[in-house]
Amino acid sequence: MMNIIRPHDIHQFPLKFLFFIFALKRIVMSTKKVIGVYLDHQKAYLIQKEKEDAVISEIIESDYERQVREAGKGSNTTFWNASGTYSSNNENNKNNKAKNQLHEYYELLSRKIKDFDEILIFGPTTARNELKNYLCELKPFNGKKIHVEPADILTDNQKREKVRNFFNGN
Repeated sequence: MMNIIRPHDIHQFPLKFLFFIFALKRIVMSTKKVIGVYLDHQKAYLIQKEKEDAVISEIIESDYERQVREAGKGSNTTFWNASGTYSSNNENNKNNKAKNQLHEYYELLSRKIKDFDEILIFGPTTARNELKNYLCELKPFNGKKIHVEPADILTDNQKREKVRNFFNGN
């Protein structure tokens, strides 16, 4: 049976309307898939919000090495080759290797979180902004809400609490 509002009930209309809007928002929020990603350049924690709790669903480790020392190479600008002479390509090689490692790491993360509607990225390093910039360039992430927030080094419980509080407040 449809609820009909009569002129003498008009003072109750705003209240009924608000209850309807809040109930509708709760239904929509429950069907929206959300995830939190706590990361630095070495490790990422995928934290899914399930009902009223947040659960660390996966931990992904990166191959990224910030300062790589390769045998037979001196400073970043020189290394000795077999003939006893030196070349100056070490710094460029290190930068390319690090860049490729980060690209693979962000690619793996993007595949893991592409099915979520709303994403919270947080962590203590610049990796959070790098990941957001990477995701914004990918077509599957067009139109998705991506939030970035700074965070200190957190325990697992603190990570879960941050995700739970963030998505309960949105």
